[in-house]
Amino acid sequence: MPTMTAKPRTLSRFLPGVLLVLLLSSPLASVVTAADTAHVGVVVAVRGTVELLRPESQPRQLVLKDTLLQKDTVKTGRRGRVQLVFEDDTIISLGRNTEMEITEFLFEPSDGKGAMVTTVKEGVFRVMGGAITKIAPDSFKTNTPTATIGIRGSLYVGEATGDETTAALVGTDGQGIYVENGEGRTDVTEPGE
Repeated sequence: MPTMTAKPRTLSRFLPGVLLVLLLSSPLASVVTAADTAHVGVVVAVRGTVELLRPESQPRQLVLKDTLLQKDTVKTGRRGRVQLVFEDDTIISLGRNTEMEITEFLFEPSDGKGAMVTTVKEGVFRVMGGAITKIAPDSFKTNTPTATIGIRGSLYVGEATGDETTAALVGTDGQGIYVENGEGRTDVTEPGE
């Protein structure tokens, strides 16, 4: 059974694996309006080969300003990188050779409801939580093959492989993150761990 690495890693050791993700920075494009409920997010930066895998559709290249739906899978190639912004202002960046599904997305701020669950099958990612982390923090998660990462309004980077998940907290906003699986839970509150 795959296990999670419980040993804290410093951010400096972790950065080589996510350096390209952290280099993605661009002014945020306007996000899809709440009235357009079928769309959950938009592509705000894309480089290299990045495919959109949508159920019951042929795979296609993602381009700037493409909209995203719940259950879409985004897959970057050997030189691909992409940055996505969701309706609640969550920002997710994916590095090379990364595959992520938008498993669940719900954002109803007027009712105090929200949920965001992504599933990273492999690769490098950066997540900066938006409004959902404040109105429904227990419903904001990133699943990987070996662990679940939860967030409390913070920014974190991570890497998932078939047998290991590594995550590091970046900055001091929010209350940190946690990483858990069948072996237990590790709370991370210090930046760089």
